[in-house]
Amino acid sequence: MPLARCDDGGEDRRMHTSRWPLALVTAIACRGDGDDGAPVSSSSSDTAVASATATRGSDTGASDDGTGMSDLTGSTSTGREDSSDSGPLSTSGGPDAAFTITKIGTTFIATSTADGRFGIEIDCDDEASDGRYFGITPVIDGQRLEVQMYGGPLFPLFTPDFDAGASACIQVESDDVRLLVRLETGSYQALDPAATDQPVPLEVEFTIEDDRLVARTAGIYYMMLTRADTELTITHGQIEMRKVDAATPAFTEDFDDVTHVVAADSIYGPLAIDGDIARLQVQLYDDGSEGFELDLDHAFKDLGQMSVTLTVAFG
Repeated sequence: MPLARCDDGGEDRRMHTSRWPLALVTAIACRGDGDDGAPVSSSSSDTAVASATATRGSDTGASDDGTGMSDLTGSTSTGREDSSDSGPLSTSGGPDAAFTITKIGTTFIATSTADGRFGIEIDCDDEASDGRYFGITPVIDGQRLEVQMYGGPLFPLFTPDFDAGASACIQVESDDVRLLVRLETGSYQALDPAATDQPVPLEVEFTIEDDRLVARTAGIYYMMLTRADTELTITHGQIEMRKVDAATPAFTEDFDDVTHVVAADSIYGPLAIDGDIARLQVQLYDDGSEGFELDLDHAFKDLGQMSVTLTVAFG
């Protein structure tokens, strides 16, 4: 059964720049294991640890949803607490989860049980409460992979495609191997009127491999890098290099059939990105942004690629 969606009462907000979503209606998914879509029960403890487990295979009802990753909506996931309940929320799960998950307000904080240097924060609301936009922020040795964008708030490394519409947190889960996060925004139809009205996913599976954080992504989304001093090496049949820093003027450049990107970011550290990107758009705005976009939605908008699946290795 698909996850029920919950409305948190947020209202539409028009932003001052066309690069921001026209509507910021945030929702955090309810647990979909009952017909009433009841939220997962809240805990009265000050810090609730959620070790919700999602197992691979037939017992979860997992299936491929066309994004290139398994749909785990049949397994136990974290949900939302009622807005009248100020206590944190927890879910039950196995004792051997690869990540512990703590929910504080509308933010989920996942920490590797194998190596506490690695954490993931999932922000399930807009910037109004904490100055941080909706999305997924890796945290490595205390360094948050986020950057101020568009003259406004901090945007996470993995940002859902806000051009598609309202954003929702759907899943935050851990089994004994991985952390799985799924966000959804609006619909493909908002990006292309001829497309399906299905929501646009951002799904990321995090693992710890050889003392490195590894993210496997699927969907249509952005990756926000810093412009302090970043060198890009882009492989798309040929190898091209670009340098982006504080003195770089605004630009937009497309690269087709990209299979490998190395981003040497002076703040984030090195990122090795492998996959199949029909069109990668690198875009820097002259609007006070301290970062720039690896924009993956033009793979869909321009060339019809429904999902960009990547493996991102950190460090």
